[in-house]
Amino acid sequence: MAMLGACAAREQRPPPPPTAPVVQAATAPFSISLVPTVPVPIRIGTNLGFNVSANTAGYASLYLIDPAGQVTVLGENMVVFAARDLVYPAPADGFTLAAAEPVGFNQVILLVTRQPFVGGFSGFDTLTTPVSLALGSGEFRSQLNRRTATIPRSAWAMDEIRVRVVG
Repeated sequence: MAMLGACAAREQRPPPPPTAPVVQAATAPFSISLVPTVPVPIRIGTNLGFNVSANTAGYASLYLIDPAGQVTVLGENMVVFAARDLVYPAPADGFTLAAAEPVGFNQVILLVTRQPFVGGFSGFDTLTTPVSLALGSGEFRSQLNRRTATIPRSAWAMDEIRVRVVG
């Protein structure tokens, strides 16, 4: 998938989630979901996005691995509110995502953490615009596993979906 009309990345300090204090949220079971905003499979050129939801407030990071193994950080440390969908990209983000070659299955990974993900890949505190990484899918997954291993397991959740792009 390629990002069309992407504007420059904006660095921001993420505010704390405005819902329940972390102490209370940490006792709740962590449940998240990631759903494409359009039906799949997706034809090349079709604009798409994702609905991110979590049952507790936190910080969402989205990663895309295309069929060729290229990794893109779609966004990191985006504030997600309990029981309220985060739509990515949002109209305020100033860009759209469009399906592009190569055709095949794209892996989209959602990581939601209770605190900002300081071990992120983008180099920004908060990122809402796509950034390509110079990592292959294997190295990215290995680094993601190492970085999440430093966070208590009750403080994060991960979901992964496959989005098929067709010609």
